[in-house]
Amino acid sequence: MSAAATGASEDVEICHLRPYGSFDTIRTMTTTDTEAADETASQRHLRQTFAEGLATVGRIYGLNPVLSHLYAALFVSPVPLTLEQAAAQAGVAKSTASVSLRTLERLFLVRRAPKRPGDRRDAYEPVTDLAAIVSEWLRTFVAREIEAGAVVADDVSAALDAALNDHDAKDAAVIKGRVDGFIRMTRLAERAYKLAVATGVSRIAEVAVRFLSR
Repeated sequence: MSAAATGASEDVEICHLRPYGSFDTIRTMTTTDTEAADETASQRHLRQTFAEGLATVGRIYGLNPVLSHLYAALFVSPVPLTLEQAAAQAGVAKSTASVSLRTLERLFLVRRAPKRPGDRRDAYEPVTDLAAIVSEWLRTFVAREIEAGAVVADDVSAALDAALNDHDAKDAAVIKGRVDGFIRMTRLAERAYKLAVATGVSRIAEVAVRFLSR
C-alpha cells in the first residue's frame, strides 16, 4: 500500500533550480503531502524536459525559470495540483510557488480548478488552449498598447504641422516621412488587432495552417 493511501509520510526528492532553469538535486525531504511524490522516473523526466524547453523560451522574454517549472508540473499532471504539490514538483518553496502561480494566473496560463470534495485547498490546472491564451493576451495586453499607440498617433499628427514650420523644406520632408510612417504602422496595427478579435484567433490559425499546408 502506498504512503498516500496510508497517510504516512515518505521521502520526496526535491530539486534546486540552478541559473537558467536547470535542475540540481540537492537533498531529500519528508512530506505528508505525498500526492506530489507520485511521479514515476519517466514522468519526472518528461516534466523536467518540458520545463527546460519552456525556460529556454522564457529567458528570451526575461521570465523567471520558476514559472516554466511550475507550468510544466501542472501541464504533465493528469489532475490539478495544490500549491504544496506544485511547489514540491517544481522544487521551490511554497512562498515562491504562491507568488509564481499568481503570475501565471495573470498571464492566463494557469487557472484555479474547482475544489475537490472535502478539500478546502486551492488546486491549479494549466490552460492548454493556445488560441484561448492568445485571445486573452490580445484583449488584456495588446489592446492597451494599441489604444496608447492610437493616442500617440493622433497627438503627433496634430503637432506635426506646427513643428514643420520650424524647419526648412528638406528637413521638414524627412520629419514628415518618419511621422507618416509611424502613423501608418499604428493604424495598421489597430486594424489588424480589430480583425483578429472579430475573426477569432482559432479561425485565423486554422486559415494559416491551411495556407501553409498547400
